[in-house]
Amino acid sequence: MTVFSRILSNSGRPLLSQFSSRSPWPSGWRHFRQKGRRGHVGSQPMVRQETYAPVNWSVLAKPAAFTLGFSATAFVGATIWQYENMRKEKKARFAPGKGWFGPYWDNSPAMPKAGGFRNELNRWWNNLSPADLLFVGICAANVAVFLAWRVPALQPVMLKYFSCNPAATSTVCLPMILSVFSHSSFIHLAANMYVLHGFMKHGVQLLGPEQFLAVYMSAGVISSLASMVYKVGSGRMGYSLGASGAICTVLGIFGTMFPNALMQIVFIPGITFSASSAIKGLMAVDTAGLVMNWRFFDHAAHLGGMVFGVWWCYFGNKLVWENRLPVMQLWHDMFRGGEPPRFN
Repeated sequence: MTVFSRILSNSGRPLLSQFSSRSPWPSGWRHFRQKGRRGHVGSQPMVRQETYAPVNWSVLAKPAAFTLGFSATAFVGATIWQYENMRKEKKARFAPGKGWFGPYWDNSPAMPKAGGFRNELNRWWNNLSPADLLFVGICAANVAVFLAWRVPALQPVMLKYFSCNPAATSTVCLPMILSVFSHSSFIHLAANMYVLHGFMKHGVQLLGPEQFLAVYMSAGVISSLASMVYKVGSGRMGYSLGASGAICTVLGIFGTMFPNALMQIVFIPGITFSASSAIKGLMAVDTAGLVMNWRFFDHAAHLGGMVFGVWWCYFGNKLVWENRLPVMQLWHDMFRGGEPPRFN
């Protein structure tokens, strides 16, 4: 049976009461109905079941403030990162005896590493594109968190900080971003990373690595906030985790900027559809999931991420990213001095 067949064979399994996946595929998460007990099923993580009563709207004040603050910090950080890349590029262009270097890496011959394997690894790393470099970092973080879920001693920490739940009053803000890098099963992780890798090249080419990372990180907390809003409004508490809220933002951007691009479902050749139709279809399915109270996926997180991606293309880029020059100028005046680098 192929991996895709296994995914489809799991698709009819109902979501139990506590956990939902933000992945476009079933998460494979298993848990237990006995409150306060621990157990183990196969290779799945051991988790503690907790029952949460519905909460009022006031619990969303901190998550909303965290979303604004974190997103602002992400874009300020991306602006500074771009400034430093521009400064490095300018310095490299005019360095005596040097050639023309790209903005993100020095393409002069690298110093050889000791040992054949290290030398090959270094050559592979230096040949990665900006999109691939960014993907390696994001994927490595996701893999590290996935492996941490397999350590029984870390289960309480993982559940507290890497699963998002508005009713978990002790820690409600930090999991909004940490849960974006958290996956409960290998299929959950592999499916999300496969989809992200497929669209990341286009996203980085379109936005640049700095803006892309800021949008991706902001999309993570925004999709978490959307999930919390729905849970509080519906009175259905529970944990959520996964990267697909942020990935839906990437899909939303791709479908908006390249509406006529042809897409197809992996492992199903011959069936193609436009990117515009894909995002409309996904939004329709997630909206139906909210209305009909489907609980297998975190449809609110998916929909929130997709809407943010479309909004960014029409309004966000102009309102936020195109007005980053004052931040760049302030950073230059405070820490650098001299003539600031200019946009191409």
